[in-house]
Amino acid sequence: MVQIVWLKRDFRVFDHAPLKTAIDSGQPLVFLFLLEPMLLNHQKYSNRHFKFMLESIVDLNRVLQPYGAKVHLLEVDALPFFKALYKELGAFRILSHQETGVGSTFVRDLQLKKWCKEQKIDWLEFKQQGVNRGRKNRNNWKVEWDNFMESKVQTPNLSQMVVGQLPDKLVKQFPVLFELANEHISMQEGGRTHAVDLLKSFLTNRYKRYSKNISKPATSRIYCSRLSAHIAWGTISVREIVQSIHKKAKTNPSNKRDLQNFKSRLYWHCHFIQKLESEPRIEFENHNPAYNGIRHTLNKEYLQRFISGTTGIPLVDANMRCLNATGYINFRMRAMLVSMWTHHLLQPWQAIAPHLANMFLDFEPGIHYPQLQMQAGTVGYHTIRTYNPTKQALDHDAEAKFIKKWVPELNNLAPHLAIEPWKMTPMEALMEDFDLEEDYFPPICDVEKDGRIARDLIHSVKQQTQTRYMASQISKIHVNQDEL
Repeated sequence: MVQIVWLKRDFRVFDHAPLKTAIDSGQPLVFLFLLEPMLLNHQKYSNRHFKFMLESIVDLNRVLQPYGAKVHLLEVDALPFFKALYKELGAFRILSHQETGVGSTFVRDLQLKKWCKEQKIDWLEFKQQGVNRGRKNRNNWKVEWDNFMESKVQTPNLSQMVVGQLPDKLVKQFPVLFELANEHISMQEGGRTHAVDLLKSFLTNRYKRYSKNISKPATSRIYCSRLSAHIAWGTISVREIVQSIHKKAKTNPSNKRDLQNFKSRLYWHCHFIQKLESEPRIEFENHNPAYNGIRHTLNKEYLQRFISGTTGIPLVDANMRCLNATGYINFRMRAMLVSMWTHHLLQPWQAIAPHLANMFLDFEPGIHYPQLQMQAGTVGYHTIRTYNPTKQALDHDAEAKFIKKWVPELNNLAPHLAIEPWKMTPMEALMEDFDLEEDYFPPICDVEKDGRIARDLIHSVKQQTQTRYMASQISKIHVNQDEL
């Protein structure tokens, strides 16, 4: 019986339980990646994502080639493909990792499961990153996460692999038509080779300055691990990274705090994915429905200025332009952007979700939507965080180096003026030969005033009886009650 090792967000062979299981069975196997039109046309996926995935497949094929194997790459949606395969082969077995994806992939998986059950086809799904399917609450979740991360890495023996083939008819029926534009030269490149190199360089030296630079928009690009895209697309596993951290901590006791801080981010990575796994609806709806009465009107001018980095708020514009060009900004700057959109501009988080998903090279649905909602304050039990972009600039880009790199209109201004150009006096404007409206943009809002208005509004909703009740119900699903 042919076994289909279906790759989705797991472009690697190391620590790959579905592949190990397939090899250990002794039956012929086929590597499969489906470039699904439903995702090619999805508003939350973009060319940069598919480019990273295809680069990862090219890198993976270099590993498989000596064993006579390759990833079969076809442009077709999953259910039509497997129906066609069944027509040609009869019985087969599917092996894959569990995927916590967007609503479209969730529906696809439900439909495929139903069809597999009807045809008596086995589809084995394996846990990948400490996220548990079917969980009703978080009791003992951290213990299970720790146990999974400490468990044995699933390393397949490729020399024992029996390589199968897809029917030629299907390969011809579903050829890859998708063409990658030769762009995004500033993006990280996909592939496990790059992931391993990044992990090695991080644990060799870069991690020592991790904690001090994690919030700074410029230097975080150097001293953070930069593994987020590789984790999101599975060229490296979270378990492998955690075990590498433990090994480093044992052999080099210095800078343990930085290692522990990095490990904690990996824990929170899985923690947030578990939220979407447990409640897929939060991709579309306010987690707490008590917040449905606010932010329901979209200002299209705000949206255009925000996504193009022309808000007139320098740190906001610098981060959006940087994200659009490179696919990466650090966590704090992401939170500041969402805070600016949902609090200062009082806009619905749903409106900005597609653009940010498109731009984040490390787009991970299970992090994207819970984080959007947490920063927007639509859950009800989190602290409401309103990030003042001026304060963030003063704290983390005081010399305005990051701002000036991405907002060159402000290059010739003194740092304090580049951070808040709207506060420039007429005399300063004359001396700097700078006109706010002609040389840059007037600010889209009053940072101080609109921030206060937003805080007061969100706090007033948070204090309502209905909000608190719903927050308590949500916490029963997503918070370990034993830790309360």
